[in-house]
Amino acid sequence: MPDTLIRHAVDNSYELVAPGIFVRDLAISNATNGRYTLQVVHLEPEGARVEALHRHDEAFSLAYVLKGWFEVEFQQIGVHRLGVGTVVPAFNGPLHRERDCGGEFELLLLVTMQSMHDSDQQHIIVQQPLDAPYRPDTQDGYVYRDFELAAVTSGRMAAHTARAYADHLTPARWGGDEQRYHLAYVTEGWIEIYDPEHGRVHLATGSVICLPPGARCAQLARSTDALVVEIFAPAA
Repeated sequence: MPDTLIRHAVDNSYELVAPGIFVRDLAISNATNGRYTLQVVHLEPEGARVEALHRHDEAFSLAYVLKGWFEVEFQQIGVHRLGVGTVVPAFNGPLHRERDCGGEFELLLLVTMQSMHDSDQQHIIVQQPLDAPYRPDTQDGYVYRDFELAAVTSGRMAAHTARAYADHLTPARWGGDEQRYHLAYVTEGWIEIYDPEHGRVHLATGSVICLPPGARCAQLARSTDALVVEIFAPAA
């Protein structure tokens, strides 16, 4: 079983992969036995204006907008404007075309060739921030916004954002998952965790941790503005 992976923002630089498209790979492929890639994608207008409908050869992708805005047309559901906090699960590479972007657009993108749906049909969902407000479960100092993946993946995957709500923090707020990989990406602020392999680790904005199934990790502290994207992805 792969070890726990930790990457800080300075560990992986952006690379130009196409005109106007820059990618910072978070290097989780080896940590997940090649099942997943996780990247931060930065688009400039040159890379976000595509005339032809096209698709990506992938079984499932999950995008979360970190910065800016992006206008995209999906053949199935029409034109959508994606802003900060928009979540886009996509099944089997639906047809689309990019129209424009701005505001230093960036998104967090998880991709896998592993099926997350019982059908091989193309399908796309756009969840805007107001579609799924944070739920008021504040006993551990966080509120949570569910990306509602459990229903559309038949329980295979789950994901949410956790936003700091109060000064109070319950230690060991999360401890991994017995059957799935647990990925946590810090989008704002910072958290401090204790991992048996790495000891006490400070994870600032842009850092990621990937826990293999069954691994344990305790959160020790966090900033009052912490915002973390957490993804639970199947290992088999």
